[in-house]
This record gives sequence, structure tokens and C-alpha cells, in this order.
Amino acid sequence: MLIASASIPGVFPPTLIEVEGKGRSLSEMHVDGGVSTPFFVAPEALLLWTTPSVGQARPGRIRVIVNGKIGGGFAFTGGDALAIVGRAWTTMSKAQMRTHLTASAAFARRNGGSLMFAAIPDQTDADTSGLDFKAANREALFRLGYDSALSGKAWQAPAALAETTKGQ
Repeated sequence: MLIASASIPGVFPPTLIEVEGKGRSLSEMHVDGGVSTPFFVAPEALLLWTTPSVGQARPGRIRVIVNGKIGGGFAFTGGDALAIVGRAWTTMSKAQMRTHLTASAAFARRNGGSLMFAAIPDQTDADTSGLDFKAANREALFRLGYDSALSGKAWQAPAALAETTKGQ
């Protein structure tokens, strides 16, 4: 499952997982779960749910670590099809992340919980595609996370999302 979760479609091959069901054995292809949802808090149908009464299960404190930037951000895009598809995928993924953070925060708030998230600031120069494995880039990202944690700026409330989309 861990290998499948790192299988970025089109970059790394999917992971085959053997399953059995209805008397048949199959090999299912699995890729990064971000294809369908950026993170899991509760089943999608429950995100509109409100706890019916005191004493029922509540979401508590939810913390989400985003592996990248979530703002739109300016970037030059080449005119070839692959560059355009790549930019569209990135833009769509970030928009989906912001929407899912907002919906999950509203779910938590309605049910007496809270949600905070940590993401790489959009102003960061380090490569955050997840594909630059050079030591210098990894060290820069580690230092950014470390410094953010020490300064108390690592965790943000979803209200900060409004700032990431200004001017888009």
C-alpha cells in the first residue's frame, strides 16, 4: 500500500495488489490516493453530517499535513500538450485540496472539532513537485519545515485558504 500511495500516475507504474472477491482472484492496479481525494477525514457522505446529540462520537482535533503547496501560484507553461496537461493536473489538484480542506474544516466545526493544516508556503523556491530527490532540495524543504515548526507558523487554520486564492 505504501508503494501504491507513492505511485504518481504517468510517472511511476501502478502497484498490483492481489484481491479475492465473489470467488475470483484479481490483480487490482493502485496508484496515489490523491487521484480520488487528497486526504481522508471521513467518508464523503459524512462530511455533510452533524453529530445528532451530546455523547456521540466527535471528530476532535484534525491535523492535515499537505505534501506541497496549495495556492495557485504563477508559473510559465510550455505550449506542448504534456506541459499543458501537467499544469492543468497541478492546478486541479491544488483546487481539490483547498476544497477538501474547507469541507473537512466545516465538518469538524459543525461537530465540535477543529482542523488545522500544514503546507509548504507558496513563496518557497524549493522544488515541491516531489520528483526532485537531490539532497540540496530535500534539505531545503526539511529546513523550511523545521523553521516553520520552531516559529509556530507551521499549522494554519482553514481561514488562511482565502489568502492562497486571491487574484486567481
